[in-house]
Amino acid sequence: MSTYLGTIVLCGGTSARMCVPDKTALPFGTATLLDSALLGLPSGPVVCVGPPRPLLRDGVTWTRETPPGGGPLDGIRAGLNQLTNMAAPPEYDAGILAVIAGDQPFAGRAVPHLLKALEAAAATTHAVAASTDSNDLSARPALLLAAYRVHALAHAVRGDTRNQGVYRALKDLHVKTVPLPLEHISAALDVDTPEDLDLAQQHINRTRTN
Repeated sequence: MSTYLGTIVLCGGTSARMCVPDKTALPFGTATLLDSALLGLPSGPVVCVGPPRPLLRDGVTWTRETPPGGGPLDGIRAGLNQLTNMAAPPEYDAGILAVIAGDQPFAGRAVPHLLKALEAAAATTHAVAASTDSNDLSARPALLLAAYRVHALAHAVRGDTRNQGVYRALKDLHVKTVPLPLEHISAALDVDTPEDLDLAQQHINRTRTN
């Protein structure tokens, strides 16, 4: 059985389309977008890559890509370095981890499902990701809502990752796209615009009503 090293949460983006300095700090539900994204994560290390701020979840470790603003791939590498520094070598060699974006307010709830799917997959499968289209598994995988084998991810992000695209850098990984359970179908929703935020809030309101 693989060792779960933890989850990397990317929350250092520019939030340009939201016209705010940090969209993950926006109020959402009873807390913030980032607090909501962390809900449902399995027990274990959580490394947030971005400017530190107070969170409802205890025990979160913060780190930054150097220099800041290098893009999500650089953030993945910074988070991976932090997680692996916290793990013993045997755990690292056989480890799995999750990667989510901090602007996906329902992402954490889907992580246990993705980790379980990776455990059940063939050893040649490097990652299991949610689909970017819940109705089409042939759509490209959501690489920022995924579980990875540590050794494969570490190999993919070696070298200069600054301002590289995630899909291009991870193109050689064998990624299996899996459907999300109906109760987690909203996990791939990311908040890039005020309209996205309204849509996510409507989902929260419907959940409370039901």
